[in-house]
Amino acid sequence: MIQLLPILIFLSFLAGQTDSKCGIIPENEALLSRDSQNWGYGYDSLLVDLDRWNESSFVTIDSLGASVQNRGIWELTIADDPGSSTNHRIYIHARTHPGEEESFWVTNEIINILLSDTPLGDFLRANFTYHIIPMYNPDGVELGYPRNNANGVDIESGWDDVPLEPEVEILK
Repeated sequence: MIQLLPILIFLSFLAGQTDSKCGIIPENEALLSRDSQNWGYGYDSLLVDLDRWNESSFVTIDSLGASVQNRGIWELTIADDPGSSTNHRIYIHARTHPGEEESFWVTNEIINILLSDTPLGDFLRANFTYHIIPMYNPDGVELGYPRNNANGVDIESGWDDVPLEPEVEILK
């Protein structure tokens, strides 16, 4: 069954497909607005979503630390039994490069599937423990930087820099 996981995830995304060449679903057009510097989904939006996700009994939310500008970096742990030592662990982080906002939207859909009351959601939570950081570079998002954190460092390319950026230190 585990070998079927990628196929099951792919099939679950088919329902959300659209005929638009740009992938735009008309009722979601407002979400694509670029009227702010946070690429359409900012830190305040994340805090609202964290409250919503925290309503699920399958979610534990922890602060892993703070960014350069002291914004919390949050991790969701999602599973039927997060402490299970028999579950495989899957780690996901999004918005390392703030301008790649698609990573958040994909991560958001993964979270929705994991929290859904469906056979797929039940299977995924029962067999895996997910550790998800939905916004790894909140300062870059809020400052409107396409790739860098508040110190002007690309935290992906600077993974091994000395000294480590706070965000990198948290993830390592």
